[in-house]
Amino acid sequence: MKWSMMLRENTLQMNLEPENDHERKAIDILREHKGTATLHHGVKIQECMGGYLREFSGDSALAITIRKDITP
Repeated sequence: MKWSMMLRENTLQMNLEPENDHERKAIDILREHKGTATLHHGVKIQECMGGYLREFSGDSALAITIRKDITP
């Protein structure tokens, strides 16, 4: 995935450009998103020794969580 970031005085924009089918599918999911996005400071996702993805802390890390709106 190619990405770029534009920063102005009061605006931050991140651009994602998929490079393969797997990344295009991920972009399609994001395009349909109507829920919320949350920024988590000091969190990074890594694979643990057991082979699972989990959260670890890190001073410079930032995780963006996008959740599907499941309001009935």
